[in-house]
Amino acid sequence: MEVNVLHGIIRNVDIELSENQALEAIKCPDNIQIMSIKRLKRRSEVGEWIPSEVMRIGFKCSYLPAYIYIDNLSVKNLCCVYLREKRLRELMAEFNCSYKNACNMYVRPHSISEPRQKIEIHKKEENLDINTSNSFMNLLSDENTTHKYTPLLPEFSQLFTPKRPKSQKNINNDNSNTYDTTSSTMNRSERDRCNQLDNIPQRSTDNANAHSNVYNKGKAHFSELITRLKEILFIKNLTIIAKDFIILLNAVLSG
Repeated sequence: MEVNVLHGIIRNVDIELSENQALEAIKCPDNIQIMSIKRLKRRSEVGEWIPSEVMRIGFKCSYLPAYIYIDNLSVKNLCCVYLREKRLRELMAEFNCSYKNACNMYVRPHSISEPRQKIEIHKKEENLDINTSNSFMNLLSDENTTHKYTPLLPEFSQLFTPKRPKSQKNINNDNSNTYDTTSSTMNRSERDRCNQLDNIPQRSTDNANAHSNVYNKGKAHFSELITRLKEILFIKNLTIIAKDFIILLNAVLSG
């Protein structure tokens, strides 16, 4: 059986729009003919049947068209331009004024601007809720502040610095410093020995023992003098003859 009439519905059609006006505002592609158009009804809160914003369209074809052309300005009540034009006509009829005066009197309804305000408020809240304490940028800054690296180049340069050979002038200065140190050590040892000789305790004896004590004291002073001369001569690198003389003199005194 061949189907000649198919039905489809359209929504959000203004209630004040009549069926004839809607039929004139609708066009179909591929020259499909519209057989009928009827506004459907719905139940109210009281339970009565009242006209709705849905219309049923009957097409004379074997398949429903994928789309239709509708003049939203005159049909669809969700169109902002349609709502504005409808309100202007109401103002013109209420105040008996021209279209220009109605445009000056027109105030945009709050329901249209509310979505934009909600979106802006939502964006502000999102910006306020952003927490950057655990972000990757702060993690990098913390690592840069906590870890400090010391340069290694100066240490390597100090370790591998070659030693420079000493010049003849530096060698002479070292020898002079060594000689000064040796001489100062000799002078200090001589002073210590003199102090020890001066601190020898003296005993009060008879006249017979006093002569022997004076002789022994003079002998001790002479032997001490020979010892000092021997040390000085050995330190100053004297000749072999002088060394033999000191050794012979020491043997005579000790015998």
